[in-house]
Amino acid sequence: MDNQQENAEALSHWLGGFLDGEGSFYTKRGRSGYTQVNGERHQYVHYQPGITVVNTHIPTLRIVEAALDHLGLPYHVEWRKPQRANQQISWGITIRGWKRCLHAAQALLPYLRTKREQCENMLELCHNRLQTPLQGPKGLVPYTSRQMELIMSLRGRSSASRRSDSSETER
Repeated sequence: MDNQQENAEALSHWLGGFLDGEGSFYTKRGRSGYTQVNGERHQYVHYQPGITVVNTHIPTLRIVEAALDHLGLPYHVEWRKPQRANQQISWGITIRGWKRCLHAAQALLPYLRTKREQCENMLELCHNRLQTPLQGPKGLVPYTSRQMELIMSLRGRSSASRRSDSSETER
């Protein structure tokens, strides 16, 4: 292994440690509404997976960007203005969407320790969801009970405490 490969591997391990401490694997409840399926009105709810890290140290942002670039992962950088006088400007890097989060979870998993379970849940959820065939006139796909368990685990809620937003189309 040459020096460049060693540096790239070290950078990936550094990113894993940084995400273990500062990162978040989550699902966000998105839009909801009603649709007609076989003449019946059904409620639907969409969830969106995401991976994010927020910090105020700008040199750290550059290292995170370099590590994500090395892993070939797409991301979005957002700058956050201070809301109060005692706050600093901060940045956030986010990866969103089923395919992007699937690829990110696959790439990051070997380098995580404390967030490993969250990453495994994200990986299983995204893989499972992308394998589910589309149904209905709008291509709505009801979430399976296992998908809902994973969604709730990434929302920081157990499946027992979930509300009526438990499926995309409720019958």
